[in-house]
Parts: sequence; C-alpha cells; structure tokens
Amino acid sequence: MIKRLVISVVAIVSVCQAVSAQQIDTLHPIRMPLDTAKILENYSKINDYSLLGVTYGVGLANCSFDPVRNAESVFMPVNVGITYTLYGKLFGYMPYFGIQASILYSKDGYKFKKNDGTGYMDNILNAYKATIETIEVPLLAHLHFDFWKMKVMADIGIYGGYRMSIKREYLSTVPESKKTYMNTFHPNENRWDYGIKGGGGFALVFDPVEIHIMCFYKYSWCNLHQPNVDAHTMEHTEMSKYYYKWSYPTNLSFSIGVHYQLTKRIGKTRSQMKREAREDAIRILTEEKQQNDIIETENDTDNSQDR
Repeated sequence: MIKRLVISVVAIVSVCQAVSAQQIDTLHPIRMPLDTAKILENYSKINDYSLLGVTYGVGLANCSFDPVRNAESVFMPVNVGITYTLYGKLFGYMPYFGIQASILYSKDGYKFKKNDGTGYMDNILNAYKATIETIEVPLLAHLHFDFWKMKVMADIGIYGGYRMSIKREYLSTVPESKKTYMNTFHPNENRWDYGIKGGGGFALVFDPVEIHIMCFYKYSWCNLHQPNVDAHTMEHTEMSKYYYKWSYPTNLSFSIGVHYQLTKRIGKTRSQMKREAREDAIRILTEEKQQNDIIETENDTDNSQDR
C-alpha cells in the first residue's frame, strides 16, 4: 500500500513538473537572459508623470495683528485656480516626490468683533471689515504615498502674490465723509504679498483622472500695512521697532481639484509595480523571441535558396 502511494505521489509530481515546464516553454519558447537595460529604463519611469488640473475651494481668512486686536475669521466662498504637478524621484530612487505650481484667485481679509466687556469694535480706516482679492502663485514641494486607488499627499513651500482690490465695510454710525477708502487701497497698505504655504489631503485615482481633496494654510510674511506708518495720519513712528504695528494675513482653505494625467502613470502600489515589472519582462522576452524567429526564418530561406 505504501509502495503504491509513493509511486502515485511521484507520478503526480512528475506530471505537474511536465505541465509547468510546458507552460513556461509556451510563454517563453526560448530561454534568454533579460535585457536589463530595457527593464531599468521602465523602472526609471515609475511614478514619473505630470498632472494638470482645476481647483475650487473655500477659505477662512484672518489677520494676525500685533499688538493683538479682537479679530475673527471671515468665510470666503471663492478660491479657484489652475495647478500643474510634476512627479519625479527624490535623489533618483524615491518615487514619492513631486513639485506643484499653481495660479490661484483667492480672497483674504479680516473682521473685527465687539469687545465682550465694553462693546467697543476696533477698526482700520473706520472700517470693521475688509475683503481683499488676490492672485497668488505657490511653488510647493509635493510628497505622496500611493495605495490601492488612492494616495495621501503633503505639500510645503512658498508663494508670491498681488493684492488686486479691497472692499471695506462700515458700521451704520460711520458718516460718509469717513468712507474715503471704501474700495481703494490706502498709501500705507502693501499691494505685493509673499509667504509660506503648506497642507495635506488625499486623492482618488481613476487613471487618467485624479480627484484631489486638500486643506491648505497660508501665512503671509508681508505686512498688510506698513508697520511704522500710522494709517490715519501717515506719520512715521520710528521710536522703536517694538512700537510698530504688525498685520500678517492668514488663510485656511479647503479645496477639491480635478486633475488629468498628461503622461502615463507607471507604478502605483508595490504589488502593481511588481506586476508591471513582470509584464515588462514577459514583453521583452516575447519581442526577442519574435526577432529571433524572423532571423531563423530568413536563414532558412537563404539556405533553401543556396541548395
């Protein structure tokens, strides 16, 4: 009984090996070493692609004042732009890096609220609220980690911008004569802007379209007002820098973007990258076999003609 069982196992193993060998021979009729140069060329393209997209979002604008003022965030429903993302490898081998550049139209601003104790409401140029239209151009380092049909992203970088227009709002008790700068910038207000910007989010990937859901925080390094100039009298206060009035706009935004892959996206998750590497190897072997078949056919034709 044991002898028959051993013979049966050996027979089954032999059949399986024969079938496996036949399948391998069918897939790779000729055994040849892989063209490593071609495979490395495909590896070098993993996660190297570019995106172009449009974004829309909303924001919470505020201003960081020093000395501190009783200000609160203002909801800004408009934040739109065009974004270009170029993916590449950090130090030539880390496929999690990219650079992102955008042109965005957004709104900054501030709003003062009443003091709980006294009921007093602060103001700048007699206005308790200001909304500023801006154009900004961020340049961000873009990090991403891909899995399944998603990716997690983080961005950090700098931006430059220009404040195009301003609209101020006043209390009903403010006379018309004190609304001089309702829709114009005051001479002590800076029009150019620059600062730091960063954020994070995730994406849903449906090649060749990606949907990015992001949250960004922007902090200006450029004062909205000249810190050593009084907004009412335009007189310089140069006694000490500690008496200057600082005002740095901030903006917390939430956006959704639809991005289109301009070039083919190769390599997503680790398992997909391995599968694509195997497919490339099979394709290379198949191409080499076809070339060899053509050469053998030509040689057979030449030999028959010689005979």
